[in-house]
Amino acid sequence: GILLALFSYRTIVRNPDWYDNKTLFTADAANAPNSAKVHHYYGNSFLTPQIGKPDSPEKTKDLKIALREEKIAVRINPEFHHAYYNLGLIYQEFQNGDSALWNLNKVLALQPKHILAQSAIGSVYGKLKGNYEKAVYHLNIAVKYNPKDGGSWENLGIANAMKGDYTESLKAFGEALKYKQNDARLYMNTGITYQFMKDTVNARLYFEKAFELDPSLKLPTQK
Repeated sequence: GILLALFSYRTIVRNPDWYDNKTLFTADAANAPNSAKVHHYYGNSFLTPQIGKPDSPEKTKDLKIALREEKIAVRINPEFHHAYYNLGLIYQEFQNGDSALWNLNKVLALQPKHILAQSAIGSVYGKLKGNYEKAVYHLNIAVKYNPKDGGSWENLGIANAMKGDYTESLKAFGEALKYKQNDARLYMNTGITYQFMKDTVNARLYFEKAFELDPSLKLPTQK
């Protein structure tokens, strides 16, 4: 009975720490400063809400905190692949392609079957390095092992389009649309690819669907 009461007390006094993940892991980081997992989860609580968001002072502040915490995590445990993966994502958000690739390749060195790292590497090569051949290579691996990942299919379509392989681009966009049926940008990119192929009929159909989903979109030729 006494032990039960003590455990109950511990739960009660901890409840204020559970307001949200940031609050929880702030408390844990103070109580367990040598835990790689705690620092990783603390950093992750700042990273996750900012992924893909427009640049802002708040985003920069949160990413810097995430970067600090994930660096502490790998310093404590140099084989903690989850922290390296987050470091790759952080550097990708900062548009630092070289550092992103170093950390994401470290993930693969530790966990060769880490498919999310393959997808992220493909995205970095395509968006930050302009190396579409390598982007296609890594994204093909990603969709092979995770065929329901609409984001990877979309990035694969973009990478193929950028290297001029419009047929493969359309195949990838078609797969992406199975899982992202209401993504206006995806319809727009598909329409642009048909336009490059001189197929104005299909281009118009996909443009119309894109504008239906998001009237604010504009064609690249429009100003």
